[in-house]
Amino acid sequence: MRTKLDTNPKLDMEKRYRKDSYKKHYKITHYNRVFYKALFQEKIYQDRVNLKDYLVVKDVKQVRDNLIQDREALLILSTAAVNYIYGCNYFLESDPLNPEIILLAGETPVELAYMDYLHAKIYFYTHAIIGASRFYTEEIQSYKEKYVEILHRLENIVTENFKLVSLDQKFEVLVCAKLLGIESSIREAVAQEAVKSLSRKGDFFVDRFNKCRNRKNTFAKSEHRNVLGIMAFI
Repeated sequence: MRTKLDTNPKLDMEKRYRKDSYKKHYKITHYNRVFYKALFQEKIYQDRVNLKDYLVVKDVKQVRDNLIQDREALLILSTAAVNYIYGCNYFLESDPLNPEIILLAGETPVELAYMDYLHAKIYFYTHAIIGASRFYTEEIQSYKEKYVEILHRLENIVTENFKLVSLDQKFEVLVCAKLLGIESSIREAVAQEAVKSLSRKGDFFVDRFNKCRNRKNTFAKSEHRNVLGIMAFI
């Protein structure tokens, strides 16, 4: 049975700026779900699935090509767009993705509020490194020098906007450095903040010092931050 594709995925207030871009590239949401499940099946259960047997490959690649050509939407959609490009490449192509498209799109001027721009750009870059590692499961070998350049861009963004960048994002940059086998230039500064950011209600990290929106400081809503914190420092 066919179901109507949702062209307007539910977005919290923090990400409403992505609404129009999602309408233009709505299929990435649904294909990403397939990519995630196939990746988990392979990496967790060691059961490789050939998605070429289940997807209309021509359509998946056309969606990818349209997205890559729309650099403004590529940057605005950030995590979702980058995850789509890397998922498509991993399951449907034989050669590693050249991250030059990430380096170019990352410098695209977009009309966003500054905090939204920071949010989009940081996750755009971090998820390129995460995507190249197959979501933390493989060592990055191909195009490593370009991923190091992406890391340095991230470090510069955090350094120049330290109080505007969430603790989640700072931890994620440190994780990206670990994926590349590099000690990040911001590690010490983030470690000092982390020591002062333990919740008074228990041993978990809260975002106490930054001006970012939607801090999510309850235990139930702090999972993302705390998993990244553990990954960054252990």
